[in-house]
Amino acid sequence: MHTLTLRPLTTPLSGHLRMGEPEGPDRIYATSAHLMCGDRPWFPVMGEMHFTRYPRDGWREQLLSMRADGIDVVANYPGALSRLRRAISRPRGLNLPVFSCSPSGLSAVYWPTS
Repeated sequence: MHTLTLRPLTTPLSGHLRMGEPEGPDRIYATSAHLMCGDRPWFPVMGEMHFTRYPRDGWREQLLSMRADGIDVVANYPGALSRLRRAISRPRGLNLPVFSCSPSGLSAVYWPTS
């Protein structure tokens, strides 16, 4: 015979991890149960985009496709972006991939490489 024990719901702890995030509508922080983005529980799904492998005019379409597939954070790697520096004309330089993510509703993260 199997038994099931249900515990009463408890409010997750909040504010116990200082992450240095400023207050605001898009604030990301952790509770004892999950991550929060603003006032909603958030489970980030990350995907990679190799900006050096796509023509610049195809970035938006690719990013929108990633968003449609459920990805909401795009990873970028500075090692790969150093090659991109030669391919991108100023004014924004290496920030251009980050600026390309935001209009598509995506966040961007730079992962350090050794």
